[in-house]
Amino acid sequence: MKHGPFGYLFGVAMAVYIGWIVFATNPMDRISRGCAPINWAGNLSVSIVAFLNPSWERNTQHGFDRTDYVCTYTVWRLIYGQAWQKSHPGEPVPAERPNQEVSHEQA
Repeated sequence: MKHGPFGYLFGVAMAVYIGWIVFATNPMDRISRGCAPINWAGNLSVSIVAFLNPSWERNTQHGFDRTDYVCTYTVWRLIYGQAWQKSHPGEPVPAERPNQEVSHEQA
């Protein structure tokens, strides 16, 4: 099966990306790196939207911030959620606490 240069470059890029995630020094860095493509796409999209229609910039940024939070929370819950629940019996997972506003804005 022949994939050509694009398939080869994509494979190399994926291997480098996965290596970048695996070699992070702590678990939160791994989670953050795993969700990094959302931030990259968000930065590009917000820049394009700001150029085309500046009034949409804030909503676009907010949408990508929420998407990044969802990615981070989902990965954390898949990997660490059960261990956290075992060590904190009866307590809700931090993001599930009622009336808790989660802010994920970048400075």
